[in-house]
Amino acid sequence: MPRKPFIPKLLSIAVTVIIVVILLWFTVDLVQQRKERSNQLAIAVQERDRFQVLVEHTESQREKLQLIQKDVLQCLRCCQTADEIPFLGGNHLAVQSDGETVVFYVPSGSHELTVRFVWGDDQDVQDWKSNDDGELPETLQQSTETIPLIAESGYRFQVDLDRKSSSVRWTLASNHAEFQPKSCTVFESGYRSSGSSYGGHEQFMVPNQLRRYWNDEDLKLIESPDPSTLLSTTFRGKLDDQPVSMVAKLSLKSDTPVSVPWQLYHRVVQKKIEQLALPYQGDGAIYLKPKP
Repeated sequence: MPRKPFIPKLLSIAVTVIIVVILLWFTVDLVQQRKERSNQLAIAVQERDRFQVLVEHTESQREKLQLIQKDVLQCLRCCQTADEIPFLGGNHLAVQSDGETVVFYVPSGSHELTVRFVWGDDQDVQDWKSNDDGELPETLQQSTETIPLIAESGYRFQVDLDRKSSSVRWTLASNHAEFQPKSCTVFESGYRSSGSSYGGHEQFMVPNQLRRYWNDEDLKLIESPDPSTLLSTTFRGKLDDQPVSMVAKLSLKSDTPVSVPWQLYHRVVQKKIEQLALPYQGDGAIYLKPKP
């Protein structure tokens, strides 16, 4: 009786072993992938929960800040003199304006206030304003004064258009006992106003806060932020019977860190400046450190 060949048996065993090894490899790989995906999912869930807690905490703080903002601005609206402005504390710059009067409070830090009056032909003034208040053309005239402020103090700035003497002057007073009141006469006489326009009458933010939509050009503002504009009013009238436009502008330069609002940071600009962001301090703003 002929014997069965031995080689086919070996091949059959080898094929079986290979199939078993492949199945084991796929099983181990599948288990490993499921484990990795499970870990990734757990991390994602933890990150989601952490972010949700942060959002809820920040939203709660934002609501508190809104209530504080409402109370602070209401308080400033009621201040008829600088002495009536209370000590507000906190890190926020608060501003209340009606176009001719500005009542404001500056927080801790170093601050300089620039008072600038620019006047001339209406079209020349409008062209200058549309150029982001760039270099002043020879056709326009100006009166400018820079005043160092005392931190954590309130101030009241007033543009006085005296109809009787046809003069224009401004005054600045503070609730701080060591601040000496300032005043300047822009026109001794000859000016008659026929109206004015101004934009933005309330502000409540930390100084040097970038509030507009972010683009790459704004990166340079981290190193040299624009001053905060507290007042920008355009008066129209006549000077010595000649038509004239006059811009009264109040701007504040501060040494505090640059920041962006918390919501703007997380919704728009986080990926662009994440490496510059300092830990959130709870006042509605993400502070930025200088670029390396």
